[in-house]
Amino acid sequence: MRPETPDFLRHLATERNDSPHTVKAYGRDLEGLETFLDGYYGGTAWTWAGVDRLALRAYLASATERGWSRRTMARALSAFRSFYKF
Repeated sequence: MRPETPDFLRHLATERNDSPHTVKAYGRDLEGLETFLDGYYGGTAWTWAGVDRLALRAYLASATERGWSRRTMARALSAFRSFYKF
């Protein structure tokens, strides 16, 4: 897990007072994206600032292939938007 992720999850829990279920789900979503990006960028170093729209689209396409529902994808997108706003 990248250093920014726990800070974001702590922000959700303490400052936004989000549900523990939301915090856990967002954490899972970001962890899944991190794992995907490690492979997507071929093991080379990457930063959150350097992640582009194509990488996110590729992640969502792979999620579709794994059978994610529209609702799950919407939640993941919400997690990513909230993270980048943070």
